[in-house]
Amino acid sequence: MTLNNCKVIENSALSQTSGMGGGILNFGEVSLVDTTVSGNLAPAQGGGIENQGQMQITNSRIINNTTNFLGGGIDIRKNNVLPGPSMLTISNSIISNNIAFTGGGFFNASGIVMMNSSTITNNSAGEGGGLENSYVATTTLTNSRVSRNTASTDAGGIANDRGTLTLIGCSVNDNQAVSSLGSKGGGVGIFGGTVEIRRSSITHNVASGPIGGLGGGIVITDAGSLALKHSQVTANRASTGGGGIYIFTGTVSGLDTSPVRGNQPDNCVNVPGC
Repeated sequence: MTLNNCKVIENSALSQTSGMGGGILNFGEVSLVDTTVSGNLAPAQGGGIENQGQMQITNSRIINNTTNFLGGGIDIRKNNVLPGPSMLTISNSIISNNIAFTGGGFFNASGIVMMNSSTITNNSAGEGGGLENSYVATTTLTNSRVSRNTASTDAGGIANDRGTLTLIGCSVNDNQAVSSLGSKGGGVGIFGGTVEIRRSSITHNVASGPIGGLGGGIVITDAGSLALKHSQVTANRASTGGGGIYIFTGTVSGLDTSPVRGNQPDNCVNVPGC
């Protein structure tokens, strides 16, 4: 199915316990071109779109959608009945002003997401304000921007929860994690799994709260792994420590090619060689 120059607006999936895909529920193959998915509601997951098949989104807008739980704009996961992985390709599109408990812009539970030349902005969630990539999921962002997203606990821009995440030529900027209980990861939260950041910038992100904030740019927990390659982590701020990078448990490589500087109140905590 192809939607070309369409509007999918103000629809609802009504079940309070299992409602998913407020605007679109896909178990097959769907292509969105020059299409707007806006103002939709799903109580469980996928406020705008629930993708459990193959989907391409091109020159489109996923905006102002809401769910109580996973994936305000889009939820992506494998369907256990259908063969093969769930796949989502996004190009030249905007994911904006969506709301969820986890993964404001999108939540990748167990699929493969490839996003190119697109923007994730002004979304909000408890964790993963812009997006969350979960433990059996793979997400690659290329030449894209994740900016001005907000988390009320951790990972204002991007959360990687034991998944595999790659950023190439991206900007993660002006995101914030703000919590009354203390926040972690204003820009990127790496909660296990593997993350590679290549030719990208992590700038002007904030982790704060009344009792503290850690890892203004990046926080790493649960033995997560970060490889920096010709990138920069600059001008981020944490109210307690690790303005650039804070490690609880985990590793960082590539600091020789990727400056971590100009962060407040310091550049790194528990990061050898920083």
